[in-house]
Amino acid sequence: MPSTYFMIEMKNGKTKALFYIITAISLLLVIAFFVKLSRNEKIPVAEESSISEYSNQFSGKPAIIEGEIFNREVYPQTKSLKLTIPAFEVGNMEYITEIDSNNRFRFVIYPMADREINIYPISDIFLAGEGDSIFIRADFRQIQNPVYSGNKADLNNLITKFRRYYQGRYVHGGKMGKALIEEADIQKSGFISLLNNFRKDERAPSDFVMWAEQTIEADYLLFLIQSTILSEETDGIVMDRVKGYKQLTESADKIFNNRFILKSYFDLTTELVVYKKFHYSKITGKKSDADSMFLLIPDDYRNRYLSEFILAAIANGLLSTNRTDFVQKNEAWLDSYLSDPFLRKITGMSYNRVKNFNSNPKPLSDEMLGKTTDIKNISSADAHKNSVGLKVINKIIDANPGKVIYIDFWALWCYPCISNLNTSLKLINELTGKDVLFVNICIMTSRDLWEESYKSEHDQIISLHMNTQEANAVMRQFRFSGVPYGILINKEGYVVDFGNHVRAESDYLKADILKLLEN
Repeated sequence: MPSTYFMIEMKNGKTKALFYIITAISLLLVIAFFVKLSRNEKIPVAEESSISEYSNQFSGKPAIIEGEIFNREVYPQTKSLKLTIPAFEVGNMEYITEIDSNNRFRFVIYPMADREINIYPISDIFLAGEGDSIFIRADFRQIQNPVYSGNKADLNNLITKFRRYYQGRYVHGGKMGKALIEEADIQKSGFISLLNNFRKDERAPSDFVMWAEQTIEADYLLFLIQSTILSEETDGIVMDRVKGYKQLTESADKIFNNRFILKSYFDLTTELVVYKKFHYSKITGKKSDADSMFLLIPDDYRNRYLSEFILAAIANGLLSTNRTDFVQKNEAWLDSYLSDPFLRKITGMSYNRVKNFNSNPKPLSDEMLGKTTDIKNISSADAHKNSVGLKVINKIIDANPGKVIYIDFWALWCYPCISNLNTSLKLINELTGKDVLFVNICIMTSRDLWEESYKSEHDQIISLHMNTQEANAVMRQFRFSGVPYGILINKEGYVVDFGNHVRAESDYLKADILKLLEN
């Protein structure tokens, strides 16, 4: 019988069955392909041959975010908007633009992927990616309820509507330990029910559902970690750290993919790194060693994308200390493992930003000390506010030319601050007679309490107090919110290091000061 005749006889039952089987297998193969793609088991490597070869300049297609403000007279003091693209600490990107006389605004940003964006004060969360053109209509009488048009309009309008009901906040309710976990599970179930009803009512598409499910799960995991219920002794029971870490990693494995890059991805991976670092010996049974600990962390995850995100969190966390040693020492390993284009790019940009700062600190130092104002990074109104506190810092620098200066911001109620002050006294005794000045600036504490509780009469130590206005100004300018926080200034008056890591208790502050004294 000719084969053509066989193919035409589709009425034959066996032939029909064979046709359906072949169709089903083909469909399963297509689904498997997209599942594999979403799990990021193999992500194409970017063009650059090495992470260190990435420029610290923005790349890719820009996104245009513009819009109009209605009823601006409700908040007449709001003259500018701040757009933030969340990332790891060293890679956060902020743009500030003035609202013009026609009540319009415009941002040109480089998101490098589809990412969550925030514009204060008009939008908590919306999604934007490379090449997008998005228009936002914001009404100051209905703040935080913007209306989107352009790219991703339907998705962003759904996100805004959903967030009227879901804020991602979990309530402790005075419970601890297992009772708190059970309470969190109940609250999470309520959020899932909320999403299911919202999805049905709005006939929400799959991309919104993916975003919402990942957001709910990430908020839940962050609550668990930040509540320390998996690491503290509560209700007379020491929580099983190994089991707790395994549960966290299994839950995180389920939600990470590179369709959208959520703010919670950066928060969650940073918290997971801190969690394992804190409990490394209990989780692994091995002695804590910085390099081996960090390099072993990605092996805990079945989801390749999450594993790479964890590694990027480690690298960017170390770069936030303004040191490039870890990336330089492990560059070949990082290049072979870190294959996602966005994670490679953001890590490479952070590396080169820190490298350029270390080789030439003047541009960033001038910006931080208020000696230059870049309208892309700070509004004119904020520049004026910040100058209040910067006058104190610049006065110290101007009065002590040729000296290395270590400025330590602290608060009386902060135990790590007190410990750091005590170590500073020991360090200054070792450096007595050298051209170095220690400045202790007390903030977040009343002047009366500071005067009553702290005195230092060492001739190489200046003790100051900042009022709330001065302290807020400095904290805005240097972008920190917690103490202790340190600033190291070289003999030329340039800021050469800054951050919570710049502490007398660190392994390298003394060495850094001695190196600056030699130059």
